[in-house]
Amino acid sequence: ERYHLGYREGRYWTNREKKISPKVMVWGWMTSTCLSELHVIPQKTSVDGQYYRENILKNSLLPMFDRRWATRPKSERKLPDDMSRMVFMQEGARAHTATLTLVWLNEHQVTYWGPQIWPPNSPDLNSIENLWSILEDKVKDMHSSPSNITELEQAIKQWW
Repeated sequence: ERYHLGYREGRYWTNREKKISPKVMVWGWMTSTCLSELHVIPQKTSVDGQYYRENILKNSLLPMFDRRWATRPKSERKLPDDMSRMVFMQEGARAHTATLTLVWLNEHQVTYWGPQIWPPNSPDLNSIENLWSILEDKVKDMHSSPSNITELEQAIKQWW
């Protein structure tokens, strides 16, 4: 998900010199009982299959399987006991559907919907899209808008 700096009342304010809005890209995962830690993708980083597997799946997804707490904050809670009923949903981005990514998911026994099951152009089926919308609204409605990338990252993490 991407968040643009300076979003107010339906407009993206841009820096006149750069002609684009500064943005922060993040990755997160949710279940009905818990959230992953929010992974902030470093500026100017391209999320290819290798980055996705090594930095997101390995360092953000796998640690969730070792959580043991049922009553901590949502970002620290354990996953449901019956993992066989869970499906890891991801969109059709190339990093998500790369052959080596699908091999990695199989090796780590993660149940997922592959590209042949997940309908194309169907973000409405992925419940995290609602969470991204709520998060964006929370950041937009802050009393003091973030004025740089660092403040924007902190605001997103605060509301996550």
